[in-house]
Amino acid sequence: MPRRHCFFSVRAQHRLGISLITGLLMAETVTASWYGPEPFRRERIEGRDFEYDEESFLHRISYQPMPLLQPAQRPPRDGVFGTGGSTRSNELYVREQVQLSLPTDSSAYLGYRFLRNEDFDGHYDQQFLGAGYQSDSWKLLFWGDVTGNKRDSDMQLEWQIQDASAYRLRLILAAPDALYNRKTDEADEYLDAPLTWYAEGDIAVASDIQLYGFINYNQPTRFLSTELAADVEDEQLSAGVGLGWSHLRWHYGVELEGLTGTRTRQGFTEGSVVEQDLTRDFAQLTLEARRPTGENTWLWFGLRHLQFDENDRRPYDAEHWLEQAHKETYLYAGRQWHLGPQWQFVPSLIGGYVEVQETYPLNASENEEQNGFIGKLVPAFVLGLGSKQQGSLTLNPTLYLHELGFGGGNIQLHFPL
Repeated sequence: MPRRHCFFSVRAQHRLGISLITGLLMAETVTASWYGPEPFRRERIEGRDFEYDEESFLHRISYQPMPLLQPAQRPPRDGVFGTGGSTRSNELYVREQVQLSLPTDSSAYLGYRFLRNEDFDGHYDQQFLGAGYQSDSWKLLFWGDVTGNKRDSDMQLEWQIQDASAYRLRLILAAPDALYNRKTDEADEYLDAPLTWYAEGDIAVASDIQLYGFINYNQPTRFLSTELAADVEDEQLSAGVGLGWSHLRWHYGVELEGLTGTRTRQGFTEGSVVEQDLTRDFAQLTLEARRPTGENTWLWFGLRHLQFDENDRRPYDAEHWLEQAHKETYLYAGRQWHLGPQWQFVPSLIGGYVEVQETYPLNASENEEQNGFIGKLVPAFVLGLGSKQQGSLTLNPTLYLHELGFGGGNIQLHFPL
């Protein structure tokens, strides 16, 4: 029988330590595909080196700036942005984003992008230098991450078109490991290239209605790895759509995103026991209403529901053959108050009901079921930065609501240029 835990009485695991963040962590606040493509990378084959438990998604929600659906934070833009906070005694949730466009006084474009992020396969970094042509209404850009080992070089071709008052569209073709087969000294090779097709943008449906979204398709990729003695196939599709509108003094938003992916590994040498069949599905819905309460202050209410289902079938590995299912629904609310010319107090409450199932088909004694109320109090303090207060630094300690204790610390930096 699976072990059952209810958060009203017994916690599944005891948290050790508190957050210590010694730098300014720079990132954005939702899944990375809202801001750019998430191509295949070879490290994904080994999978993530961290686990999702009953509090993992709550931490990630509470480490985002509130309210969650802020139109000004959606489109990619120049600046330094980020969030980082403790999720375990030995683990931080970190998202960093830096984008710089260099002045050229001509139609030439030069730029830099950096992203440190995580997805369902682990932590990763992206870093690109860009060059291209720009006009008032469109840009054609080439981005490259050129490394000392040519086989690891990534490339992206991007086309942007926009009308400042009506629409914006970005189309990107991403080619990770673009030179791999021609530049590697090993027997590894791609039989099907890891190309990613990406589109993102928004359009003004009416004067007070905005529609936006993205789609990210990692086409079927096949990679032969001699180190793993495995033939790996991978494919993934993610997409999101959102709608924002206003009525009287209220601003409303709804946002839906989802992901589905598969990966298989088969051994190709005699006696090899490498075998994996992974399927993954994720869906998330956010509803929000917010209203201004004064100069640069807001009041908000929202709901977020998410489902995460993953079956990592490894018939030769009882420890890692895991079927897990998360179903989590949260309500959140908060408000901003001015404490002075530079400081704001931004408290939020997040609470909801979670159901988590972990099933080990080859090791039933490890099966677990966890369900119950879970939540946090998030009393954030926000310091305005810059001469016009266009940036902010957020100090964000959190407290658990489902038990008496510290819920992890968080620092956020938001500095558009």
